[in-house]
Amino acid sequence: MNKIYFAISFLLSVAIHAQNVQSVSKNISLDFKLSKSGQPTYSVTFKGKKVVAESNLGIKLKDKRNLDSNFEIDSVGNFSFNENWKPVLGEQASIKNQYNELLIALHQKENNIKLNIIFKVFDDGIAFRYDFPKQKDLNYFILSDELSQFNLTENNKTF
Repeated sequence: MNKIYFAISFLLSVAIHAQNVQSVSKNISLDFKLSKSGQPTYSVTFKGKKVVAESNLGIKLKDKRNLDSNFEIDSVGNFSFNENWKPVLGEQASIKNQYNELLIALHQKENNIKLNIIFKVFDDGIAFRYDFPKQKDLNYFILSDELSQFNLTENNKTF
């Protein structure tokens, strides 16, 4: 009984702390996880080959604690987006905008600061951004640095 409980507990812990989102074509895959210290990290594979090794994420705030560790996941959202839009100028009459999105809602334990990280995975690349939801403990702040890493794997020519 204890072994089954441990296995279920371990799987739930991995599921809560690790997330994946793929491009529509499934050629690009992004993995997100929190380290044991609550550090948000991501990695990217293209057609099964790692192109971005595990890389840290975070923001440095002026006069406040860095937002780069001691996080817990509040919620996870997966969304798909597909639209065609018409540019005012250009060679194409219509441009397709299609991607899968992963939204990770985090909070830093000791100061209860909330931070969302939003990943968009397109068929030709990825994008991510930080979002600060409205919150009582963070009405006004100054970003002093971005702590995001892009640990590219060796021998990549283009991606």
